[in-house]
Amino acid sequence: MEITDTITSYLPYALYLIGFLVLFQFAKKGFNLIQSFWVQSNPNQWLLVIQNGKLVKAGVGLKCFVMPNQTYVTFPSKIEKVSFNANNVTKEMQGLEVSGFAIWSVNREADGPFKCYKYTQGSNANENVRIMCESIVRHQIANHALQEVLTNRNMLRDSMKVDLQKQLSGWGIWLETVEITDVKICSKSLFEDLQAEFRQEARLKAEAIRVETNNKVEKNRLESDLLLAKSRADTETERSKYQGEESIKRQTQQAIIQQKEQALELQRIKQEQELSIARIQKDSAVQLEKKKKEQEQERLEKEFALEMFKKTVEAEKTLDGAALQKYIVDSTERIYQRLPLKEISVNSYIGPEGVSNISALLPAISMVNNLQKK
Repeated sequence: MEITDTITSYLPYALYLIGFLVLFQFAKKGFNLIQSFWVQSNPNQWLLVIQNGKLVKAGVGLKCFVMPNQTYVTFPSKIEKVSFNANNVTKEMQGLEVSGFAIWSVNREADGPFKCYKYTQGSNANENVRIMCESIVRHQIANHALQEVLTNRNMLRDSMKVDLQKQLSGWGIWLETVEITDVKICSKSLFEDLQAEFRQEARLKAEAIRVETNNKVEKNRLESDLLLAKSRADTETERSKYQGEESIKRQTQQAIIQQKEQALELQRIKQEQELSIARIQKDSAVQLEKKKKEQEQERLEKEFALEMFKKTVEAEKTLDGAALQKYIVDSTERIYQRLPLKEISVNSYIGPEGVSNISALLPAISMVNNLQKK
């Protein structure tokens, strides 16, 4: 009974859970169904939505919903390059070989992407474009002169681009550009003949340019030599002028220096003369003073001798013979002591009677002895 009551109490919750699970499954299936209608392409892919054989929507990197009655396709959005090479004869029946390349992509106008997908996917589109390019090139070569094809590539390229675009528009292809890379003449002799005139003109022109260049070079060289000679002459003149001015300045400076040296020499001579005069005056003064002293000494000696003579005379009057003799010796000793004598010679002379008075020499010898001791 209790179990039954428990089940009865939880039964509403079980019903709610079952209903939630059923709704979840329906929602999941609905989300998957809606998700199946959502389509997208990569950034380098075209996405085309088609309904009943007609293009509904197209774009690169497109994201959208696709209805059950619609289909979609994706294909690359890259550009393609096609190289071509065609041979044909011109109006003059001269063979030409034209090489070039064409670059195309998906035509973005109207239903161009759908046409491009229909006519290029699953087939060799580049080969078809190459065949079209070569066909149009042959047509252009056949309807133009040799000189036009060789010299006016822009005309050939523009004509090809117009004719190609008319053909390729039906394929959903957009022609980005057409370029002519090379145009060759099949006949080697014709090519050389065509180049002969140009080569001669180029040779003549080159020779004329060479001669003109040589003339200009020679003229420029002569003008340069003339300017150089003038410059050297002017430089030599300026150098001579400068050397003359410098020589005059140097001589003037030397004259000034010589004048100064002469003035200094005159001043030196004057100073030497003054010094000599001063020395002579000094020597004269010294000699004069010496002379005066000698004269004074002589005068004093004379006065002393005179005084002694007077005293001697006086003494002779009062003294006897021996005393007078001693007095004379003493006086003579004093006189010779005052005289500047270095040596004294004593001479004895014998009179006519032939008698030598030795006693008369004794006083003189005694005096000399005393002088030598002193």
